[in-house]
Amino acid sequence: MKKVTCSLEETMNLAKDILANLNNRHIVLLQGDLGVGKTTLAKGIAKVLGVDEVITSPSYVLMKIYKLKNKFFKRLVHVDLYRIEFDVNVDDLGLTDYLRDPESLVVVEWPERIKGSWPESVLKIDLAYSKNLKIRIIEY
Repeated sequence: MKKVTCSLEETMNLAKDILANLNNRHIVLLQGDLGVGKTTLAKGIAKVLGVDEVITSPSYVLMKIYKLKNKFFKRLVHVDLYRIEFDVNVDDLGLTDYLRDPESLVVVEWPERIKGSWPESVLKIDLAYSKNLKIRIIEY
């Protein structure tokens, strides 16, 4: 599926559609250049799931966990791997339990920095700028 957004609000509003297309998946990988809207999309997902806290990128702490009162997920695990060294193992980051837990929705920014492969049952979302830098192209 390919979507085009022209504002932060439109990017955030894609969260409903993305959550509707999870199809029993609980890991979402957000890939794209710096500033393209990965954190904005994660904020939209958190908002749709009822997170009341202010969502910021966890790039300094790597991971933030939000409790959910949701019939599908008990927690949202927001991960930002931008500041880690390339080829770090998932086990070294403490993500393994969450990746195995279908009651945790795991949203990962910069997943390409992890060594090895992610589970097959992930939703990969690619975000990119169009030639007009105000427009984002989002594919999943």
